[in-house]
Amino acid sequence: MNPFKISVIIPCYNQAHYLPDALYSLQEQDYTDWEAIVVNDGSTDDTENVARSFAEDDHRIQVISKSNGGLSSARNAGMLAATGSILQFLDADDCILPDCYQHVVTAAQKHRDSCLIQTGYRYCYGAERTILHTSIPQQENQLLPGILEGNAGPVHSMFIRTQAAKAAGLFDESLKSAEDWDFWMRVAKSGHGDLHVIQMPLVDYRIVDESMSRNAFAMYEALKTVLLRAPSKDNRICADSPLNKAYSIDTASSLKRILLMCLGVSVMQGKIEPSVQLMKQEQQQQQLQFQGSDFAMMCSYLSFRYRYDPAFTQFVLEQLRPRFHHFFSALGYSASFSNRLLAVVFQKHLQVNRHRKFGFMAPVLNRMANLKYKYL
Repeated sequence: MNPFKISVIIPCYNQAHYLPDALYSLQEQDYTDWEAIVVNDGSTDDTENVARSFAEDDHRIQVISKSNGGLSSARNAGMLAATGSILQFLDADDCILPDCYQHVVTAAQKHRDSCLIQTGYRYCYGAERTILHTSIPQQENQLLPGILEGNAGPVHSMFIRTQAAKAAGLFDESLKSAEDWDFWMRVAKSGHGDLHVIQMPLVDYRIVDESMSRNAFAMYEALKTVLLRAPSKDNRICADSPLNKAYSIDTASSLKRILLMCLGVSVMQGKIEPSVQLMKQEQQQQQLQFQGSDFAMMCSYLSFRYRYDPAFTQFVLEQLRPRFHHFFSALGYSASFSNRLLAVVFQKHLQVNRHRKFGFMAPVLNRMANLKYKYL
């Protein structure tokens, strides 16, 4: 058996339209010793037929069908069936680049003490996978302590040796979001957080329009749950590890960040009143203090960051900006402070819009706009 066989776990719920892209991206790999385990998590669309048609033509692809149990449940079913020595968790709407696995295996052979290998990743959009932004993680030797304050990146940018994954345990099925962050924390605390980063983009994270319908409030509660238990010893880890202990971290800063990221989604969706209620509740209960610059996090990859094409920029400025103005006003902020926050949240889209309208004069206008709100 090849000690560097990769098991790719693909949970799929009603993603029949994207699943072929994910599977084609596997079949296009330069490195061929992999298996794909597609877990059909009770889909009601054509996922089952699409997956099985691929499995009939490629013996490396297998299909597990189960009743709907959620993302963590599907990943766990795939983990239990995996036979490879390296695991990757690939969502059905994401893809990998053709030389990805060859780079990963080469790194795994060279850095045998590293249980984790991470690659750079690209944010893309639509069926054409138009590239919006490229992110290269910093070269770190350990997940700890950084993983306690924020996730490491898209789940499919991380590759983990199967033995290390088993030591950390399965994904937490009680979480409806942030289950990957929770998993990587346990990997690190179990003593398997040694990391090697391949500093080139080798996977694509697809931003889809369905983001407009995500439950931002449930997402925040899951993120908060994971964050608030991050500093504590994790009793779910069975193996003894000196790294599974209490830590001193600044949870307030991380909580502000995830709160504003999630509020960016809910306000974008027009859910102003519950967004205001959540903001006030968390300020009081968690004693959070905000500065104007903090609100830049409302424009994140979860909401509308990285998309600056003309039509979408117009949508952001004409349709979304009034919703954020309503939100800031409903919080009781003054007109001048609300305008400053709008400038912070929509800074990049405003700059791009000025560049399209005014050309070479745009840098001057952008500097003037920044100075206008700097001291408010």
